[in-house]
Amino acid sequence: MCGLFFVLQRGEPIDQDRFRQALQSMRHRGPDHVGTHFCAPTFETSRGRCQVHAGLGLHRLSILDLDPRSNQPFAEGNRALVYNGEIYNYRDLKHTGVAGSAYRTSSDTEVLFKLLAQGSMDSIRLLNGMWAFCFFDGEAGELTLSRDRYGKKPLFYYLDDKLICVSSTIQAILHYLSLQVCFERPALLSFLNAGVMYPDNSHATHFDRIKQLPPASIARFDIREWALRASRYFSFRDQGFETAPGDGEVAEIIADAARIRLISDRPVGLEHRVAR
Repeated sequence: MCGLFFVLQRGEPIDQDRFRQALQSMRHRGPDHVGTHFCAPTFETSRGRCQVHAGLGLHRLSILDLDPRSNQPFAEGNRALVYNGEIYNYRDLKHTGVAGSAYRTSSDTEVLFKLLAQGSMDSIRLLNGMWAFCFFDGEAGELTLSRDRYGKKPLFYYLDDKLICVSSTIQAILHYLSLQVCFERPALLSFLNAGVMYPDNSHATHFDRIKQLPPASIARFDIREWALRASRYFSFRDQGFETAPGDGEVAEIIADAARIRLISDRPVGLEHRVAR
């Protein structure tokens, strides 16, 4: 796993020391590299020119393309990506050309970056994997957030009229904002009754003022309008079988699911055997 952190604010520059301290609280999520990227683009709005200040950071656990060229934040021009997860079919996407060409790494991060840079959010449906990402597009004036279908990777955020803060952990957000929050009683009761806190189908968490992006969701934050709009890109209710798979088909589905997870550039603690 990796730990991502993002801050976008208007009206004042980012406190980079406080930013790095908040990012440091996630060092246990990525021991291989820590990186930051800061920028301050200006946009034309209905109220005139507006400058925003953006900061991206990530503690990386290297799985694919262990070379430093794939360290994050992954940035080109006015676009930057911080991403936690793994795209299992990234080689297929790369070879089919749907994400473009002229790659400088052999990582899934660059494939994801190129897909998002094209601007079509329909490309999210092409991904087979687990992920939580934050993609800052200084060209389009947008921020894109997404989580995988099951919500395996967490993605929390705080939003007010001057700032949006996104993170893999609530702790990092609270640290950067020096924010005092209260527990949400219904969420705690639900946890005590059912034993499940995340994932959930809403944006609520067990803290007030701290939200989460639901699983199988994508959100686009319009920097000019300062507005966040989220939608679901996948629903399990829509994925029905005309007939139930047989025993042999189930075994092959499970074997294929294990097979595509063996793409790591590091040793994988998994032995793949198929009964004959």
